[in-house]
Amino acid sequence: KHVNDAFKMSAYFSADALCAQLQVAPNEIATPAYTLYNCGLSMDKRWKGREVSMSVVCNNLLNEAYFDHMSRFKNFGLLNVGRNICLNLKLVLNDTKMIICKKILLSF
Repeated sequence: KHVNDAFKMSAYFSADALCAQLQVAPNEIATPAYTLYNCGLSMDKRWKGREVSMSVVCNNLLNEAYFDHMSRFKNFGLLNVGRNICLNLKLVLNDTKMIICKKILLSF
């Protein structure tokens, strides 16, 4: 049995508020202001002597429809990514820090 079998959990919440871009160059499109809310939860644990990390992150929690001012696609009327949920699993296999990392992206 390992002495350091600590269980550590953390959570975060953030907001990205961007102002409207109204002073634009000729042939450039102005973009309105928007706010994106993000949150995440992660857990670190030693399991059978190995480091295991799991997390779930949600970006654009409220599924805000927006155009990033620097986007090359806004001229075509294509919005930026909507709600995005990412599940991560990280397992350290040995002391040389060989890591297996699996990401699953869900957008809806």
